[in-house]
Amino acid sequence: MDFYSSIIQGIISLIGDFLKWPMISITSTIIVFLVIVVLRLIYFFTVKEDEINRIMVQINKWEERKKRAIEKKDMKMYRRVMREEKRIEKLKNQIEKKKMIGSILTTISWIIFFKITSDIVGSRPVVLFPLFNYSKIAYPTWFMINTIWGYLLVDKVIRLFIKNKSL
Repeated sequence: MDFYSSIIQGIISLIGDFLKWPMISITSTIIVFLVIVVLRLIYFFTVKEDEINRIMVQINKWEERKKRAIEKKDMKMYRRVMREEKRIEKLKNQIEKKKMIGSILTTISWIIFFKITSDIVGSRPVVLFPLFNYSKIAYPTWFMINTIWGYLLVDKVIRLFIKNKSL
């Protein structure tokens, strides 16, 4: 048995009773939400949102000045504003690059966690899902369903927590 398999077997033996029906429903949901929290924290620490917000303020001010120059039909002001266009484009590219890195790291982490948790829980049924006529849903499907809506929920909670902490 290789190292990875021995770790997975150790985790399964540790939480074995929680992987039986009906406890598996609660266990799998807790596992998925822990994964979601970790994914959100990975994104949070790789994409410095305060830095992005600071850059966005600069971009918005520039766009507002450009809009004002166009509305006033002031060519002198417009030329002065347009001299900064390359700098603004660099700032926009910088934001996109930071967000892309965060998204790539989060996606890779999601795939890794999906593999690890699927190896632990397996493809056994974990919940009765009412939208599918109360049919049993296997863990991989449950993982995907929960990460889609749960990520949004966890994101809101983390943003509220961070916002209240900074006040």
